[in-house]
Amino acid sequence: RVSLGQLSSQAPLHFRTSPIPSHSHLLKGGTPVPVSDMWHVVTSEVASVETIDLHTHLLPPTHGPLCLWGIDELLTYHYLVAEYFITAPASLTPAAFYDMDKIEQADLIWQALFIDRSPISEACRGVVTTLVALGLQDEVHKRDLSAIRAFYKSFQDRGTAGAA
Repeated sequence: RVSLGQLSSQAPLHFRTSPIPSHSHLLKGGTPVPVSDMWHVVTSEVASVETIDLHTHLLPPTHGPLCLWGIDELLTYHYLVAEYFITAPASLTPAAFYDMDKIEQADLIWQALFIDRSPISEACRGVVTTLVALGLQDEVHKRDLSAIRAFYKSFQDRGTAGAA
């Protein structure tokens, strides 16, 4: 068992003896910060903190199977899956949906949310925005999922060099 005193400053915040990092100016000097200096002190403290987005979906190829990319991954994002089930036929259970492979799931979502309906939700607009930013506006306008898949495949075929 490790005592709190043995934990390094690199330990997760909830395991540290103090939530204030040792490099903080708040620990030095012991004098109260005047109200007139508070904005500068807080700005300095926030700027000095290393942050990690634990909810990110943007991981590099070096993260192996955690690096999910491509149109099928975008289309099967959990917000779009949830939105799809609002429109899905009652006969399609979540279990049956998740038994399908990724491409089949993506095809259903594309058809329901991008072909049968206008893609106006925030999640759908995010997909459209991403595709347009990648120069695929013609493919989006034509609703050509095969061409969009071919675009992504051209990068995948180059391996990690395709991500550079």
